[in-house]
Amino acid sequence: SWGNAPISWSVNDVGGDITWDGVNSRTYYRSTTGNALKYFSGSSAYSTGLSNCAGWLAIDQFGKVFYKGTDSKIWNYYYNGSIWTSAIVSNNANVGGSITLDMAGGNVFYRGTDNNIWKVSWNSGTSSWNAAVQVTSGIAATDHLVWGVNSNRLYFRGSDSRIYNYYWTGSSWNTAALSYAAEDANCAGNLAYDNTRDILYYTGNDNRLWYYFNDRGWNTGTGTIYNTLANWNATNVTGPVIVRNDGVVYYRGSDNKLYENFNGDNLSDNPACSPGNYQVFKQGENEEQEEVSTTIIETPENTALLKVYPNPSRDIFNFELYIPDDQEGELFIYNLQSQRINMTEPVQHFNAGKNMITYDASALPAGVYYYSVQLKETVLTGRMIKN
Repeated sequence: SWGNAPISWSVNDVGGDITWDGVNSRTYYRSTTGNALKYFSGSSAYSTGLSNCAGWLAIDQFGKVFYKGTDSKIWNYYYNGSIWTSAIVSNNANVGGSITLDMAGGNVFYRGTDNNIWKVSWNSGTSSWNAAVQVTSGIAATDHLVWGVNSNRLYFRGSDSRIYNYYWTGSSWNTAALSYAAEDANCAGNLAYDNTRDILYYTGNDNRLWYYFNDRGWNTGTGTIYNTLANWNATNVTGPVIVRNDGVVYYRGSDNKLYENFNGDNLSDNPACSPGNYQVFKQGENEEQEEVSTTIIETPENTALLKVYPNPSRDIFNFELYIPDDQEGELFIYNLQSQRINMTEPVQHFNAGKNMITYDASALPAGVYYYSVQLKETVLTGRMIKN
């Protein structure tokens, strides 16, 4: 069952900017004293020895910690094969706030002190980081940056309360607002992207949980294909919003308690949540335990359910698929470079009800992969981790 308790009763210096490192089973945080970067592992807290952390933590797929330094530069803290060390990612001393990662593309995005979005890219040819470049102009960004893994674009809130996206048109990168009417300029911040269902959540100026969903593609402009809906009538959403792998949404309420999903269920009857930046991790998630990823897609004519377990796994992944009628479908497995790696998987016929697909990943290197089960009118996607 769910409970609430401090990770360590002896530690009282958590200053915010909490993030989970699933590779090394660590919970990193910025300390309230000395700009220290610390982490919990097991039931104890440890110091990294760093005292230049100004916050805005982000973790990549290899367990590297990116953060804003006290010198307003981007740094990372990582294991180099023999020791843990830190290094400057960008020499530009212009980091003003929020940092987010495009892990597949090797890009680090951040808000500059000029309120424009900047990008630092990894150069595989020189095995070094390129100089930071400005990628947006004329739009004052605020500290609400998030990268959409499935949509392959950056989302951020503008000072005009609209949501903007930075995306590839097929020939060049472009920036455009998602909002298509004046009344949709209602974003108060707290953006969170659901990689499984391709949904962008945010807090509205009315303190309700709103979201954009992609119904016909992710292009923008005249005749927008974005839809936006309010999430029921709860008006107590005031803090960070996070989305779990199975699509469950958490947020901090106006009473500083933690709430989940669409119904406003209160998860924390006693402890309050302090303002800050949060990332979600599953209860009991570590190398020896497994989680079950669940994807549900509903349309007026169709309901499909996909469970993937064990996840993480060292070898076999089971894809348990439930569909309402007979359909043909295909399983796709992609690496972080969006390259399909199971080219020999055939198109399969699935019967109404329960179907089982078994995938042997024993030959794959350890890391993060993405799956996609493509049916007649439905695509079920998610993340899988190979230990």
